[in-house]
Amino acid sequence: MGALAVVLAASGCGADGPSVSFVSPRDGAVTQAPVRVEMATDGIRIVRAGPVAPESGHFHVMVDVGCVKEGTVIPVAANGYWHFGHAERVGELPLEPGRHTLCLQVGDGVHVARGETDVVTITVR
Repeated sequence: MGALAVVLAASGCGADGPSVSFVSPRDGAVTQAPVRVEMATDGIRIVRAGPVAPESGHFHVMVDVGCVKEGTVIPVAANGYWHFGHAERVGELPLEPGRHTLCLQVGDGVHVARGETDVVTITVR
């Protein structure tokens, strides 16, 4: 096994590097409010907001506002931005009926966006 393969195996992330994903809801899901979100990572340690540490951060879900450019601070007190700063991996979003686009993104301890994202579109009945 080459040196790169050994490093990737030791880091716990796939060949493409760290990733984030919605476990639920799945893309195209039809659901009811509140919408339960379950979030996962590979290669990123989920910790409480606060000190910045390498390869760690906490989840953010952006609703109908798009993902945030890597290196940009994710707004804290703005509509459409949900912070999970206590290292939560599961949460509920009180969304109105209709079609919604959700972006999952990790921000570091001070909410600076990492580049890994996952986007799903759902319908709330």
